[in-house]
Amino acid sequence: MRRVAFSELLSAHRLPYFSDVRTEEIRFLARTLFRDHSASAAEETGFRRVELRQKLFGMAFNVIMRMMVGKRYYGENKEDGVARRFMDLVVELLSVAGASNVADFLPAPFGWLALLAIKRKLKKLHSYRDAFMQAIVEEHRIRKARAVGGRKEADEEKEDSNNSGRHQTMIEAMLSLQKEQPELYTDGYIKSLLLGLFSFPMNQ
Repeated sequence: MRRVAFSELLSAHRLPYFSDVRTEEIRFLARTLFRDHSASAAEETGFRRVELRQKLFGMAFNVIMRMMVGKRYYGENKEDGVARRFMDLVVELLSVAGASNVADFLPAPFGWLALLAIKRKLKKLHSYRDAFMQAIVEEHRIRKARAVGGRKEADEEKEDSNNSGRHQTMIEAMLSLQKEQPELYTDGYIKSLLLGLFSFPMNQ
């Protein structure tokens, strides 16, 4: 799985194809900081506290997401509300997975109930996450089929030229591999790989 991620996304051959994505996200961050500075200059103090860590996280997250699925998933210009909900979902999954085991600090009956509640929450989150990831895979599969069949609509052509027309995204590469080796590159494999890369900037 790591070999596929490196060869299709992080190799020295592939990274230059996404240089425009990195440039656009850096420019967006610079414009955001300049706008915040201009707004603070209009105030009496002339200063405003900036959460730079959050903004840098957003930039890194959007770079990875655009390289993988061709969409911005964080910030003011994110593609849609569904993308935002997915990011919140991953954050919640990481917080639950990294939380202390409350059952260790409670008597046996109460500890068992607390553990059961956490398991139910994780099961619900994993179910929603899997459905979301499958929707992403199906969206790109349909788009790819339309492109191959020559039935791509005009608005889709415009979207591709604006977002990912100059380079193949990670999920598009994975779907191409799936067509060649369906028994190896299953939907479950693709979803696991995407989720691992999605979660990377959140662990930093």
